[in-house]
Amino acid sequence: MTIKDFLNKFASMHLWGNLLAMLLMIVLIAVAIKIGTDLYTRHGKVVIVPDVEHKQYAEAARLAEEAGIKIEVTDTGYVKSMPPDCILSQSLQPGSEVKPGRVLHVTVNASAPKTIPLPDLIDNCSYREAEAKLKSMGFKVGNPQFVPGERDWLYGIRTQGRSLHNGERVSVEDMIILQVGSGSRDPNEKIEVEESEFIYKYDNGQQQRSSSSSSSSSSSSEGQQEVEVDPFEVVTGPEGN
Repeated sequence: MTIKDFLNKFASMHLWGNLLAMLLMIVLIAVAIKIGTDLYTRHGKVVIVPDVEHKQYAEAARLAEEAGIKIEVTDTGYVKSMPPDCILSQSLQPGSEVKPGRVLHVTVNASAPKTIPLPDLIDNCSYREAEAKLKSMGFKVGNPQFVPGERDWLYGIRTQGRSLHNGERVSVEDMIILQVGSGSRDPNEKIEVEESEFIYKYDNGQQQRSSSSSSSSSSSSEGQQEVEVDPFEVVTGPEGN
């Protein structure tokens, strides 16, 4: 192919027509993407977030719908002075501008305090471990109550004058009292000690061992200590002249 033939092909209308068609297609695709993005993101359109705190959930949902946003309950709390189903907090700042369709997350007041099951702590850990665990779970822990037992060992948990057990559900509003060992023994506790009492007797030149419960028990008292008899017989020498 000569240079003249190449220049003739390059200057043909068919080639330029194809190039123009491709350029036009690219421009149309770009415009379509821009328009679609604006429609999807609602470019230039904003709504004002309503103030729904301390309002009943039904009223808060109505205000959110009128503003063009969605409302969703993500958590519950408990405030004794507030009525049930009251909005305690909202995720979006009241009065702020957001896109239509934005989700407003709210926390609703429960009808009763939140309850949590007690972990396996009683007679299974020290006072410090139990206190740290319960506080991390949201419980209120008061001053410990000391009971006879191993020092700083957890023997029980009480609230509102009653004893609790592991796994029992307890309100996070109740004060928890931990029963902790004081390091002293209960004076009423009985200590049983097994003792074997034996006495020794000398019979026919042989030392024999017998229980205090034998026939000699009539002469031995309870708690008799061990008695040992010297097995050697005193022998007197011949009289002197």
